Parts: sequence; C-alpha cells; structure tokens
Amino acid sequence: MGLEVKPPDVNCSRGGFTVLDDRTVLYSLGAVRTVGMGAVQFILDEREKNGPYQSLMDFCLRIARFKTKKSVIRSLLQAGVLDSLGSRSAMLQGLDATYSRAEARAQDRLAGQDSLFGGESNDDTEEVDKAPPSKYRELSHERLLQLEKAVLGFYLSEHPVTHLAGELRRMTGHSLGDESGIPGFKGRRDDAPMHRFAGVVAGVKRRGQRGHGALFALDDGTHRAMFSMYDEDYRTYGDLLSHEGVVVVEGRKVLDPVRETARWYAKRVLTIDQARALFAKSLLIEINSDAPSERLPGQLKKLLEPFVGDGRCPVQMRLKIGNVSTVLSLSGDWRIKPCEELFRRVEALDGFRRAALTY
Repeated sequence: MGLEVKPPDVNCSRGGFTVLDDRTVLYSLGAVRTVGMGAVQFILDEREKNGPYQSLMDFCLRIARFKTKKSVIRSLLQAGVLDSLGSRSAMLQGLDATYSRAEARAQDRLAGQDSLFGGESNDDTEEVDKAPPSKYRELSHERLLQLEKAVLGFYLSEHPVTHLAGELRRMTGHSLGDESGIPGFKGRRDDAPMHRFAGVVAGVKRRGQRGHGALFALDDGTHRAMFSMYDEDYRTYGDLLSHEGVVVVEGRKVLDPVRETARWYAKRVLTIDQARALFAKSLLIEINSDAPSERLPGQLKKLLEPFVGDGRCPVQMRLKIGNVSTVLSLSGDWRIKPCEELFRRVEALDGFRRAALTY
C-alpha cells in the first residue's frame, strides 16, 4: 500500500498502532510478544509523568517499582523498542548487570536508604549515566534480526537479505524476483540446469511419515518461491530447513508435462558461510593510510591465522597511501575460509575501508 511502518520506540509509541501522517504508521508497544498491556501502560504513564527515558539504566530504574520482569525488558530490547537509548547489541548483553543494579537500587528505596538527609540520592544520576559494559562482543546483524523476528513474528527493521543483497547477487547471479522468468525444463529432472538463489526459509511442510521430503518457501523480503526437496537431498540438507538465517538454495526448475506447470526442486541448501567457503574466488581487503604502518603485517597475520587451514580462498590487499594505490596478493599459505566472523575482525584493522568477496 506504499505505507511506511516505523519500528516501535519507547519514547514515541503508544499501546496501539499510531498514525503519524498519511503515509506513516508507528508500531505498537502492545504488539511485542510477552509484553502485557499492564507493563505497557506503566511505561506510558511513567513517560508522561517524568519525561522521556534517557538510557537503559534510566528505563530500568523508573520501571523497577512496577516489578517488571527482566524477560519483558529483554523482549522490548529485541524488538528495537529501546534503540533510541543506545546500541541494541550492547544493551542486550549488558541487561543482566543493568537490571541487577536497578533492582538493588529499587530495594534500597523501599528500605528507606535513599539518603541520610532524606530525598533522592545522587546515586540515581550516577546510575543513569552508566552505559552497559563495553566488554561484550558485538552481536551480528543477522543475529539481531533473528531476535527481532522472535518477538514481532516477522522482520520489521530490515530483512536479513537486504544487508547482504550486493554480495548475494554476485554469489548467485539471481534474485528471487528473477525466478518466474526462468523457463521450466522439458525432460528429466537430473538433466535440468542448476540455478542458485538466496533467502530465508519459511513455511516448511514435511512430507511422509518418515520424513522423506519437504515443501518450503524461500523468501528474500520482496519475493517468495516454493521448492520441493526429496530423498537423498532431503536426508543430507533437510536439517538446514530449520536454519534461522540466510541460506543459499541450488535447484532445478522442471516442467510437469501433464499439468503444464513448472516446479522448483531443491538439490542443495547451504548457510551463507558454507556458501562463501564454497563459491568465493578471492577476498579483497582495502586499506587507506596516510603512511605505512609497521603494525600492519602483524595485525594482518593475527587477523587471518584463525581462518587458515582447510580454507581455499586467496587473499588480496589493496593498500592506498596518499595518491598511490597497489594490490598485494598473499601467498598460497594464507588461503582462508571466509565467514561473518572474519568480516567483523577485519573492521578492526588500522585504516580499514572495506572487505569484499569476489565470486
């Protein structure tokens, strides 16, 4: 319908869906799973009375007297309700410590230990300013979206394929929007050409009492296609139909001469990291620097070592110093197995610009 649905926000959303203008709807706090309307109403009343929430600690302190369960706050974090207060990843991982401090402070208040002279203690202000511990490792973008879907029932802020769209297009050569234009093959299924698509698995229907096959949908946020999988292929890859993240499906489109309709048969299902390891031809790391860093070789060695072994993807480095640029190819001893963890680590390199796989 051309309408934009904005994610829920603790300082803007109401208990129900809110119309912001003719083209925009703000998501409801009450539509987040495991968050009851009693908790929602208290959050709204406290916001109305004492103003916007400033941080995760501020939020926990102010709703502690309502004895809100930590699981409710976790659901709000997963849904993105508290994104305006800080990093979703950091707040999720720091929730246990933040909640414990807020709960202890609330108990002190009830016990009348706020201040020797009465009234509020300065400790409240100090606690509000404390950010969640920064020692936690950043959760992957894909993992955050999975947690979001768990409490909303669907991907709202972004579909997992969107973040990887450019790479997936290079890897597969297709998007799901192209599948309807691929003609069905007339002949034996095993002779049909293989095509590759990426998306998330949805709506799996197992077939046969002993689980010999399945019918499933592959979804990329804009299009959806149905695939069948049977026999040995299903026994080998059937478990991946329960995978929550992005998968790559290789299959054949075969024409049924009786019904004159075409059907997709999945031959192989791979996680995104399995597909990267199998199909990537090289990894290019681009680094910009005003001057050569003596630490760079050591940093690069430390970065790549955990991913060397059974890897077969060669590594190149494009180094730009001022107006001069050159591409260096690492020796065959440094072939790696590309994965999401490697991409996260390479971002910590001095002068890092980007890392990209070629297919």
